[in-house]
Formats: sequence, structure tokens, C-alpha cells
Amino acid sequence: MKTYTFTECYSLLHVDAKTFRRWLMKANIDPLTQISKADSRIKFLTQEQVEQLAIAHDRVLVGDQSESAHSGAVKLLEDRVYTAEHEIEYLRYELAETREMLRQIKQHLTDHSKQISQLFGETGLLRDHLEPHQQTALALPRQVVLPDGLVTWHFFANQHGIAQNHTRSLIKSGMIHVVKGSWQTDQGTVKEALDEKGRQDFYIQFNKQPEFVRCDYCPHTKG
Repeated sequence: MKTYTFTECYSLLHVDAKTFRRWLMKANIDPLTQISKADSRIKFLTQEQVEQLAIAHDRVLVGDQSESAHSGAVKLLEDRVYTAEHEIEYLRYELAETREMLRQIKQHLTDHSKQISQLFGETGLLRDHLEPHQQTALALPRQVVLPDGLVTWHFFANQHGIAQNHTRSLIKSGMIHVVKGSWQTDQGTVKEALDEKGRQDFYIQFNKQPEFVRCDYCPHTKG
């Protein structure tokens, strides 16, 4: 029995694969029942079925196909080789895509490695820059011996968790009262201190700040 692979059918009937599948459905031809024993991926039609489709769709089969066609086994083998060639080509394409993907990943890793090295370098520079300031910050102004009722504003600000620059700014603007003088201490010369009013002013200005830390004497008012 003469048979033709689907590839040969496309050529004989001058039809594309999508249209060919529709023709098979209309003709009630189930291609799953006509599969090559040599290769289950290869499907075929009999010569009678090809002629049936040609008549149904006004196709002319030129020449004596039985004389020009190879034997069924040879045709199946050729189709199998054709399929294998396309699969090899596809695998080559996939391999090229995979190599390109690996190249991009390698480049990304190289870039990230450079960025990490740069960050480590910047971290080192930042640490070197901060260490002197950290040492200065650790040497917080200690309470010193002043006349009764006075306290250094530096100590008072640190005690309540308020930055000294904020405190200094309000002192300069007159929002916090200070007593001026000159007192020698182990921390140097103290020229400004807070009396009771200054401590009350400080509390009023900062007690609602989120970083404010209450002490046992807050709000620093009599009574």
C-alpha cells in the first residue's frame, strides 16, 4: 500500500500544515491511527486518502506519484532525518542562547563584585571618618561643680537625649535662658549654664520631641 508522510502530502496537495489538519478533520481522517512504526513522531496517509483530499479540495496530483515516490520505508527514513536535522538546528540555537545567558550572568556577577568591593572601600573610608567623631561623642560632657542651682546645658541636653546643636540654636535665639559666667572645670571653662528657668525653658521646648528622655525631675518646676 502506497503511503505518504505529512511533509509529502503538503507538497502534493500544495497546502500548509494548518489547512491540512482542517482537511483531515472534515474528511474524518484520524492521523493518530496512522503512525510510523519506525518513528512514532511520523504520521502518514495512504494514496487513497491523498486522492480523496485532492478531489475534495480541487487539487491536481501531477504525474504518476507511485513511480516518482520512494518506498514507504525510505520516505519515513528521509522524514526522520529531516526531523532530526531540524531538532539539531534547534538545539544549536538553544545552546547559543544558553551561552549568551551564561555570559550575561558572568558579566552581572563581575559587575556586582566590583560594586561590593567599592562598597567595602567606601565603608572603610566612612569608618575612618567616623571614628574620631565617635571618640568625641563618647567623651560626653560630664556634670561639673557649679554654683548651686546651675547645671551645664551640654550635660542637661545629653541627659534628656537632645542634640547639642539643637539646644545651642535655641539658646542663641533666646528661647532657652542661660546664666553666663566663667567656671573652671576638668572639662575646661564653662561660660553658660542653666538655672531653674533655663531648665524649664528647655523642658517646654523639647518635651514633646520623640527623642526626649524624661528624668526624675521633669518638668523642672517648683512644687
